[in-house]
Amino acid sequence: MRPEEGSERVLFKRVVISRGSACGVGFVLRWRQNRLLISEIDPSGSAHASKKLRVGDEVLGVDKQSVSGMTARAVADLVRGPAGKTLTLTIYRQHSPSNW
Repeated sequence: MRPEEGSERVLFKRVVISRGSACGVGFVLRWRQNRLLISEIDPSGSAHASKKLRVGDEVLGVDKQSVSGMTARAVADLVRGPAGKTLTLTIYRQHSPSNW
């Protein structure tokens, strides 16, 4: 069970990343065990440059929209957008908050 944001041990947070010149942020999403996970991060993408995301992070939302029940492709379509614009992801990480 995931804790509520603002609880003693916050394990999820909102991450703001700028879209790169290719209109994406440079990561691959995969559903695993009913969780939408970042499975790869492109070393040349803005996700890698931001140092805010890790392989294994679970994506819960894109720009304040829940991704529950969406396909990985539909979420990827939400992530894509105008180059240089910011994107807000709600991320859950299964580690202590100190590793953010």
